[in-house]
Amino acid sequence: MKRLIYFILSGILLTSCSQEAVEHTGKCTVILDISRINAPQVANTRAVSSELAIQIIKPDGTVYLEYAAGSVPGKVTLDAGVIYTIKAFSPNQESWQSANEGRGEACYYGETTISAQEDEVALCSYQVPMTNYAVTFTLPNLFDLLFTSYTFTLHTESRDVVLSETGVKAYFSPDAKGFTYQLQATNNDGKTSRHSVVEYPEVNAGKLYNIKYVYASDFNTGGIDIDITDDTEHEDVDIEI
Repeated sequence: MKRLIYFILSGILLTSCSQEAVEHTGKCTVILDISRINAPQVANTRAVSSELAIQIIKPDGTVYLEYAAGSVPGKVTLDAGVIYTIKAFSPNQESWQSANEGRGEACYYGETTISAQEDEVALCSYQVPMTNYAVTFTLPNLFDLLFTSYTFTLHTESRDVVLSETGVKAYFSPDAKGFTYQLQATNNDGKTSRHSVVEYPEVNAGKLYNIKYVYASDFNTGGIDIDITDDTEHEDVDIEI
């Protein structure tokens, strides 16, 4: 009789364990791999760029989870079967134009969606696009020996920016319908000359427009030609240990 009771109790225990193993959580796990476009993450750093903040939005438009830049975890737990919108953005949405003494800085914003089934682990891999564009200028070799000073003036519908050093960038919104630029330089004799104002109407977000000045083929005439490169803007990679 004792042996029979033992087997009955064992069967009850096994049944209980089996039911616990298949208990439904109603949740899923999403691994985040989100970075700024053209700014690849360095190996062994966080899965989400430290320059990006994250909002996870429910279908009704309410914020389910949000994290400030630098505090986004590598994974989040969400309700299963729900399509979430993930908004990723740099915190400078309202201040990027005034940064760097009015020269501006790169601004990023993007959205993607994610959904996973119960107890599923899903990967959300997304590169956040840049919403503005950059302009810089390059001068030919020996220019500093021929001219004592120079300024490069940029104008858009929204603001003017003056650059006095090559390689320095100014950032603008593509909504401002392009830009105009002009180079002014003072030579060793104290004579100041200005290149004609040039229009560049077609611009796109995420681009770097490098205005490259080169000596004309007939250097004796003192002429300078212009070559414009239209490249993808590359942000420096922040190395995190």
